[in-house]
Amino acid sequence: MIVTIYLQAMNKSHDESFHKFHDWESTPGHMLLALRLVLGSAFVISLGITIRAQQKLSSLGENNSLLNFLWLILLCGSLYFLALPLLVLAAGFLAHYTRHRFVTIGMILIQTTCLVVLSHQFLSGSSTYSKLTMLSDSGMLPMAGGLAQPSKSAAD
Repeated sequence: MIVTIYLQAMNKSHDESFHKFHDWESTPGHMLLALRLVLGSAFVISLGITIRAQQKLSSLGENNSLLNFLWLILLCGSLYFLALPLLVLAAGFLAHYTRHRFVTIGMILIQTTCLVVLSHQFLSGSSTYSKLTMLSDSGMLPMAGGLAQPSKSAAD
């Protein structure tokens, strides 16, 4: 986190540069993108290991809802991490005056999509996450009429 704060501060010192058309067109900006690539790669690799381990544990006849949930998290999470470096790379091929708009609008669309999908996955009462955990019975998820009333379970 300290590295990120330092790189952001260094990146802001290059704001007055005449050849910089968006926040990532400087050496500190490139270092921030490299850091994001490293963190995104670590996310993809670690979740890939988890998915492979789960695939070994599940047999063909079992419900694969956990695997589907993990694949969705992998897709949204990797898109969230890796979209910015790819957008900045693609912006390098555009005219200078369109780069900032391309990166900004692209990130807004991608981040909004990922956050909506992940929010639905974790907060919806009918989501796979809710079905896989005991959260649907706890009364902690918002439902149509407010908080769900927890039903009595054997754990009570």
